Amino acid sequence: MDSALWSEIRRLCFVSRLKKKEIARELSLSVKTVRRVLKEETPPAPLTRERSSQLDPFKEKIAFLLKEYPTLSCVRIREEMPEYQGGMTILKDYVRTIRPRKQEAFLRIETEPGEEGQIDWGLFGDYFGIGRILSCFSFVLSYSRMMTLVWTLSQKMEDLLRSHQKSFHFFGGVMKKALYDNMKTVVLARFGEDPKHTQEVLEEKRRAANAKSKDIFLSLGIDAEDYLKGLFQTHRSLSHELEKINALVTVYGKTEVLQAISQALPFKAFGSEYLKNIILQNVTRRGANQPLGPVDSTTRPDLNDLTVEERDLTTYEQLIQKKEDKNDG
Repeated sequence: MDSALWSEIRRLCFVSRLKKKEIARELSLSVKTVRRVLKEETPPAPLTRERSSQLDPFKEKIAFLLKEYPTLSCVRIREEMPEYQGGMTILKDYVRTIRPRKQEAFLRIETEPGEEGQIDWGLFGDYFGIGRILSCFSFVLSYSRMMTLVWTLSQKMEDLLRSHQKSFHFFGGVMKKALYDNMKTVVLARFGEDPKHTQEVLEEKRRAANAKSKDIFLSLGIDAEDYLKGLFQTHRSLSHELEKINALVTVYGKTEVLQAISQALPFKAFGSEYLKNIILQNVTRRGANQPLGPVDSTTRPDLNDLTVEERDLTTYEQLIQKKEDKNDG
């Protein structure tokens, strides 16, 4: 075995995190060979001289067979060489080195700035000689290829999240989505199954969403802070109530909701339903039109039957053509 194959086996195991059976299938090796390589700490020494082999007289014929039939198995190749008296192992090893490899197809994916980032771990062994594995958290922006690295002594959840925070600080922002290369701290199920995120990731996601809803609510004004303290003392779900109150801001506006909060505080009326009723009373008292809010086709099934008349765009095309002719002139 040459040093290149030795290195590839260890890379697939320690960097790509593939299992021994997966590595063996990927490189057409036996699991026993993969297991032996992973136990070795140093690559095999290069051969100083070539040794003659029983296969030497048949190498030209083997190359011809593989050229004509690239997928021909070693069993069939041996059947085509009845004079060959050597073993199958040496034949398989040689065929593996000269068999035409399938050319891998690569698709370059273009993304918008700030849309996507690619994240992966790298392993560098016991670099400091202290009995702990040195890991490298790699974060690359898909659009600009800008990269940052964070070095850690573990790949636990707390180190993963801390590395994310340092990377976001380095980039000066957060992208819309991230691509992970089968990290065990992120994904537990693979190979076509639905991903099952670990409880730590889901809990961190919930905390982040709740913190964002809280910040949006507190931005309404001073009375919002006192109202939030009152919500804490109720039996209601705080995250659910904040989500509904923030939805009221979207429909009725910040001023309307803040006024309702000020009216509700003296009566200790804590909850999104109280605020909604106060807002509706204020709107009705002023004689103002209520906002339409989101359209829901489940409550208005007639909306599913709406049709839009197709318009003739010839007039617009003529205007554009006149403008282009004028610029050319």
